[in-house]
Amino acid sequence: ILEFDKDGDFSVSTEYSGYSYTYNGEWEWEDGKEIIEITMEDETIEWKVTRLTNSELWFEDEENDMWELEKL
Repeated sequence: ILEFDKDGDFSVSTEYSGYSYTYNGEWEWEDGKEIIEITMEDETIEWKVTRLTNSELWFEDEENDMWELEKL
């Protein structure tokens, strides 16, 4: 689960094999909403936005994997 709060807070939660992890950080737009910059645990990554609507966010991550997210 990826959560982007309007105030710039970001969290990613995952669960598998009975274990769950949550990492918190911050996010912000770059280059006119073409890039999402994520900062977590003193590391900054950039994701290239490929589609952005009121209910969808598609992006390519730093490993060139494509993500298609829908707003809940």
